[in-house]
Amino acid sequence: MNVLGIASRMRCVKFETGEVTLKSGFTFIEVLMAVSILAILLVGVHKLQSQMVSMSRTTQFVTLAPLLAQSIMADMERRNFKDIQKDSGDFGGAYPGYVWSLSMETLESEVQKKLAYPMKKIDVSVSFNKGERTYHLKACRFVPDKPAAETQSNRLGPI
Repeated sequence: MNVLGIASRMRCVKFETGEVTLKSGFTFIEVLMAVSILAILLVGVHKLQSQMVSMSRTTQFVTLAPLLAQSIMADMERRNFKDIQKDSGDFGGAYPGYVWSLSMETLESEVQKKLAYPMKKIDVSVSFNKGERTYHLKACRFVPDKPAAETQSNRLGPI
C-alpha cells in the first residue's frame, strides 16, 4: 500500500502526558462525501428501475390490448352483431384492470341503399387502469340482418 495513502488516514492525537499516538480512521467530512456520492448513485439507479417498470407496463398493454379488442370483435361476429348498439364489460380475472366497450352504428348513404346488407361502423375500445391507457379498434363491416344460416337456406330455395 502507498505510504502517503496510509499517512493521510493517520491522525495525530496528543495526550496531556505529552505522548503522541497515531489513530487511523476517516474524518467526518470524508464519510459525509462518501455517503453523498452513494446517495446520488442510488437515486440514479432508482430512476432507471422505475423507467424500466413503466416501459414494461406500456409494452404489455401495447401487446395485449389489440389481442383483446380482436377477441371482442370475433365474439361479436360470432353472434352476428345481433341487437347490439352499445355494450361494455371486463375480461374477468384473467386480465384484471382491463375493460372494453363497443359501439355500433349503421352508415347511411345513397350507395349503401343499393347494397344487400347494411354497412355498420364498429368501434371497440380496450382500456387499462380506469382509462390510463386506451386502445381503439375501428372497423366497417357489412352485417346481414339475418344470420348466415337463414340467408343461405333462402338463397337455395325449396328442396
